[in-house]
Amino acid sequence: MVGITRIATYVPRRRLDRTVLGQTWGTRVAPGRRSVAGLDEDPLTMAVDAVLACLDDADPAGFDALYFASTSSPYLEKQVASVVATAADLPRTTAVADFGGSVRAGVAALRVALDGVRAGSLRNALVAAADARLAEPESELEPVLGDGAAAVAVGRVGVIAELVSAASVAEEFTYFWRTDEQRTVQVTEPRFGSSYGYARDVAEAVTAALRKAEVPPASVAGLALGAPDERTAAEAAKRAGCDPGRQLVPSLGSEVGVLGAPDPLALLARSLETAAPGDFLVVAG
Repeated sequence: MVGITRIATYVPRRRLDRTVLGQTWGTRVAPGRRSVAGLDEDPLTMAVDAVLACLDDADPAGFDALYFASTSSPYLEKQVASVVATAADLPRTTAVADFGGSVRAGVAALRVALDGVRAGSLRNALVAAADARLAEPESELEPVLGDGAAAVAVGRVGVIAELVSAASVAEEFTYFWRTDEQRTVQVTEPRFGSSYGYARDVAEAVTAALRKAEVPPASVAGLALGAPDERTAAEAAKRAGCDPGRQLVPSLGSEVGVLGAPDPLALLARSLETAAPGDFLVVAG
């Protein structure tokens, strides 16, 4: 049996009330708060905190791979996974790799880790996803983007969530982006990106994974969808044949904001807190 053996999240303790931003700029914003990394925090340090929480009392020597996923790594050219592995006291022979390019990096790294363990090339692997994305002042993303991290351990012993099936959809569409000369995240027209990008493609991937597992949508206990907003997540759930009100894992948006790469993993951690033996959970981003 291959699957998740441990999972943990890390969210900075500081919060910014969205109403403060609304009052500052004289605009209307949705209620809620977003997490804010401290002056001495970045995706690297938050990833270390999440990994240490995930390891807890586990022996670091038992892991032979660590993957780091982020769209806001503090380095454009320097490996971060090796720093996280060193901070967590993993063996010098640990295989390390960085994942980036989009907020899908977190689930992409998780799938690579699961495939490695299933293939037998890895015994146990760690995945750390962290983001602290910047938005332009007074933009629609400023009240939305939150900072945080999640870490997942994958192996064959002590599995708490077995991998049943996986599926992917490769489709080009522009929604969120940032060039090498930009510090802040840019966004296209949200409704178009949500309906004709995220919701369409995520629903297709979820449907394919359920079909491979021979699990009907109605049997899914929890949908952990890392989405730009709750409305988009609900649309994707409906297109996949699920009931958003009953099956969709509640968003973290109003509590800490949209976390980026760690968002679907953090939602998976939330769903595992109340999951029962035999429940089918879906994580996608």
